[in-house]
Amino acid sequence: MAAIKYSDRVADQCRSLGLSVGDTIEGTESGPGYWNTTRLTLIWLGEEHAAWIATSRSSSRPEWSEPREEVHWTLSCRDWKKIEPAA
Repeated sequence: MAAIKYSDRVADQCRSLGLSVGDTIEGTESGPGYWNTTRLTLIWLGEEHAAWIATSRSSSRPEWSEPREEVHWTLSCRDWKKIEPAA
């Protein structure tokens, strides 16, 4: 995926990655003895904000969580990769 261009607006971050509604990205953050992986599916892209269906798992809870709608994300704190839909 392309590098994210710095912006305070998550919608600009989405556009810099070439994301469209329906795209899913995955990113992991980790530290000593800890990791957390999140998958975000873009469901709405506005001028400044974006809405997602999010699911995650972590070293303390390795099963994927139930999907939920979320809007409070920034894409600048993880390396994201695009996940292709299952065939």
